[in-house]
Amino acid sequence: MTEIEPSQSKSALDPTPQQRPQLHLAYLDGIRGMAALFVVIHHAFMEIDLTALPRLLQRPLFWLAYGQVAVDVFIVLSGYCLMLPVVRSGGVLKGGTQRFFLRRCKRILPPYYVALALFLILIALVPGMNQKTGVRWDVALPAFTPGALISHLFLVHNLKTNWLHAIDPPMWSIATEFQIYLIFPFILIPLWKRCGNLVTILASCGGGLMLSHFIPLFAGACFWLTGLFAMGMAAASLNFTPNRKKPLAPEPLLAISIIIFITCGLILRKHLPGLVIELIIGIATAALLVGCTEWIKQKKDRKNPIINLLESKIAVALGSFSYSLYLIHFPILSLLHLWLRPYALPESTVFAILALFGTALSIGISYLFYLLVERHFIPSRSS
Repeated sequence: MTEIEPSQSKSALDPTPQQRPQLHLAYLDGIRGMAALFVVIHHAFMEIDLTALPRLLQRPLFWLAYGQVAVDVFIVLSGYCLMLPVVRSGGVLKGGTQRFFLRRCKRILPPYYVALALFLILIALVPGMNQKTGVRWDVALPAFTPGALISHLFLVHNLKTNWLHAIDPPMWSIATEFQIYLIFPFILIPLWKRCGNLVTILASCGGGLMLSHFIPLFAGACFWLTGLFAMGMAAASLNFTPNRKKPLAPEPLLAISIIIFITCGLILRKHLPGLVIELIIGIATAALLVGCTEWIKQKKDRKNPIINLLESKIAVALGSFSYSLYLIHFPILSLLHLWLRPYALPESTVFAILALFGTALSIGISYLFYLLVERHFIPSRSS
């Protein structure tokens, strides 16, 4: 799961911003919000026995099983937003590497550690949360092994299968993304400056795949996601490369992105490995970002249904606390499922309750977590 600072969603993206009005990219928050919502509903879907659903429901709901797609979108989005100030500063990481790491740590770590502590207390005190009972939550246990605790403390729990989903399963992607941050200023930016977008993407994908394939320790870390991060970097570069002779046409880019998303969902998922699908989703997301931003840059006075959806009040509002929603939702859904089990309800009923009430409850509690914790660590725009 990634997060994006609001200050990076609104940017002049120009070394002399006083000469041009700021470019408002609210749709970035909308994408974050919709992706986070999809993750919640995906986990509600995965709580149930899918084979027990009526056949009438299995086919329309199959797409909810692909929660990894949302992680792919988050990673591309993270690369895009972190690259914006680099492109704006002529390829230089504004404020230097130390400032970059301090800001990333301040933004990511405090909410992460607070959530981690809350879940450990929950597991220790709530009956049913500290023992395996045949539900999805079982993958989070055991939580109090030295390896699970220490690895989560240092964000390396994605490096071993026994730690990967312990305590709060979605947190694995936070570790992977944080590790991508470590190579962003030292490897990815210099590689991009020297070799350009395509080589950076290919090297990132290839390097990540080799690490995952040849080093067993890295098998579960999904380091090929570095390639998707590089796709986001390339998208930002394409949008704001100075002195472009001819502006990019947004219509084909938006059409391509939508066609790819639909094709992957309906056709390609049956015929291609999941890893290939993830790389294709990364390309589609990058095309969507470039297309939306170009549309806003070139055609502010014209309505676009895709941008209207992504900039809707609900989507943008969810995006404002999507990091909290990603951190908090899984134990809430699991706890609700545990409470429902004694009633022996049909799986379709359980899913309806989890998807509707569970999602609403997750959003409400996550927003409270945002107010009490996360918002205090969001850097101000002036900084």
